[in-house]
Amino acid sequence: LVETAAASPAVPGAQLVVENRLAEPIALSVDDTSLTIRPGDQGRLTLPDQGRLEASWAASSSVG
Repeated sequence: LVETAAASPAVPGAQLVVENRLAEPIALSVDDTSLTIRPGDQGRLTLPDQGRLEASWAASSSVG
């Protein structure tokens, strides 16, 4: 499990784009939102208007 905290000025409408280049799905969590990204796919989350967020990801065996 890798966790990262980042701080930057808020940009209205900004998105976090995560591309899964692994051979298995990953579970991505950003603040209160989570999603599963299949191998070779991308996940997009609109970033909150706050300047700080916390994101984490882990390999996942479930595909949802």
